[in-house]
Amino acid sequence: MMVIDGLGNGGAERQLCLLSRSLPPAWAACVWSLDGGRYEQELRDAGVPTRVCRRRFRTDLGPVLDLAGHVRRQKPDVIHSWSWMSACAAEIVSRVFRVPHVAGLIRRGTLPPRRTRRAVLATKLGARVLANSQAGLEADGVPIWRGRVLHNGFDGSRLAQCA
Repeated sequence: MMVIDGLGNGGAERQLCLLSRSLPPAWAACVWSLDGGRYEQELRDAGVPTRVCRRRFRTDLGPVLDLAGHVRRQKPDVIHSWSWMSACAAEIVSRVFRVPHVAGLIRRGTLPPRRTRRAVLATKLGARVLANSQAGLEADGVPIWRGRVLHNGFDGSRLAQCA
């Protein structure tokens, strides 16, 4: 189960979409998001079950309960979070339902100039931390036993837009 803050136009969102629709048939992906966006329809068109649960106000805990219900119904083998808010929700739900949580939040080889407490907290969540480079794991100080690197995929069909 992929969990993300939103499905708007961005690199993480594009990578989530590419990974979700490109997994081998034996692995079924589903997506849960705190907001819709450009990639929501692309996921649905690809046949990837996608649920969007928007927050009604800043401190709304309803989405955490919705995610818990979704995990209870879907029974995923792993929860892969892609952003800080969804990582916090996924951590709570993964502990309740004893589903491994992989926090895939590191997408830079260096620390951001202004690293917020949220970013620091989010990289400490999950049984594993996933980054797109070893430099990112090292910059964030993720222990070698906890971090894994999964390089970004590339959708070759995007080249047709350049012609």
